[in-house]
Amino acid sequence: MKLSVLANLYGSKSLEETLKILTGLGVHTVEIGAGGYPGKAHLNPAEYLAHPEKVEELKALLKRAETDTVLHFHNQYNLFFFLLLVPRRIRKKAFLAYTNHTGLWRLPWEEIRGTVAKRYFQEAIAMQAADAVFVLNRETKENLAAHLAIPE
Repeated sequence: MKLSVLANLYGSKSLEETLKILTGLGVHTVEIGAGGYPGKAHLNPAEYLAHPEKVEELKALLKRAETDTVLHFHNQYNLFFFLLLVPRRIRKKAFLAYTNHTGLWRLPWEEIRGTVAKRYFQEAIAMQAADAVFVLNRETKENLAAHLAIPE
């Protein structure tokens, strides 16, 4: 069995220190929180957009790391803008996970269709682009599969 840990558990430490700790514990995959609910202790998207040299530092660190890395987005805006601003060739090298926390998606589709089109289109795009989408209930899972073509 492979273990994965959300790096934000060690938010008071640097990402490099966190990777060393987790590797020492036998963790195979590290999820780096990139904003939203788990926070952005190790990867603040605004910082990386403002300072391109930080991207190179992160890439070098991840190449040296002994774990697989997942960029895990818990906020549609972070993933939406990541998709807009990061070139496709670079995005292909990352595994993108998204967690849907929005209660709206569990409601009957007929009730939410207009709201999704007007206010939640970014979340819909983000989920469609993610390699994995985590949901909190069966109704959301069914809506995403039936209306956004996101595999169950």
